[in-house]
Order: sequence, then C-alpha cells, then structure tokens
Amino acid sequence: RLDVAQDLESVAVRQRDVGQHHVDGPLAQSLRGLGPAARGADFEAFLREQDREHLTHRLLVVDDEPQIREVIRTMLVDNGYAVHTADSARLALEILRDEQIDLVCTDLVMPEMSGSKLIDELKRTRPRLPIVVCSAYGTDDDVSRRVSRGEVLFLSKPFTRKELLDVVNRALTPHSN
Repeated sequence: RLDVAQDLESVAVRQRDVGQHHVDGPLAQSLRGLGPAARGADFEAFLREQDREHLTHRLLVVDDEPQIREVIRTMLVDNGYAVHTADSARLALEILRDEQIDLVCTDLVMPEMSGSKLIDELKRTRPRLPIVVCSAYGTDDDVSRRVSRGEVLFLSKPFTRKELLDVVNRALTPHSN
C-alpha cells in the first residue's frame, strides 16, 4: 500500500487493499523505479520538481472484465493520460470521492451496480464530469437519451486505439460534444 499526499501540483499514487484500483501515467511510471528512500521524506519535493508536462488529465476506467480494463488503461497511459481503474461501479464512486478525476470511461453491463446507475449517480453529484460509455451490448433507453442530448459519449466494443483516443479527446474538449 503506497499513499502519497496530493497537492495541486502533484499526482496522487494510491493502491488500495479493496477491489481493483490502479493508477498509472508518466509520473507514476517514473516513481515506481525509485527506491523506498526516494519515496520518503523528499517525495513531496521530488514531485514539485517534476516538469509540469507530466501533469495530465486523470481518467477513471470502470469495467468488471480485467482484460478489457487493462487494454483500455494501456491505450490511455501510452498516450499520456494518468489512469485509475475500478472493477465495479461502487469502487468507482469511492475513487471519485477521493481523487480528482477529469473523465470516466465506463462499461454498462456490470454486476452489483450497472453502468447506467453509475451514470445516474455521476450526473447527480458531478454533472459536468465527462463520461464515455464503452459497451458491446449497445445502449439502454436512458443512455440513448443521454447520448442524444450530448450528456455522454458512446463507444461500441470492440474499438481501435484511434477510436478510443478520439472519443476521449472529444469528451475532454469543452464544447466539442
């Protein structure tokens, strides 16, 4: 378990004991190579010295299928995004309470709590948070209405790296939806 305090100029890196939660990005990757001493008392100073280019959008990928979650995470990290992952909608809500997230990419069909219910909760608590729905099963009526109103973007599985990056970039670009 690695907990790092987060300030406005740093990226938090946290692994939880519960569920699948992972964060990665250019800064996080460089931090993993450091020994425990470097991550100790001087860690905050180290973060402040990092080039501001390492600070990027923080995305949350929510999918109950580990392989799909990892493929999406890898595609996004390889393109400079800091990525958190969650294996359930409930864990996603916990992460969103603790972390500053700029976009959520969620599956629709998940056990316990569906992606549609997650979207409902996100629209209630964080109405301006961009959401990308990735699903192999199409959309339900509620999600279809949200897509037509521009509240969420939809990406049909399977998709290419370019399709994923295009939709994420559109969602993160104000007034492009």
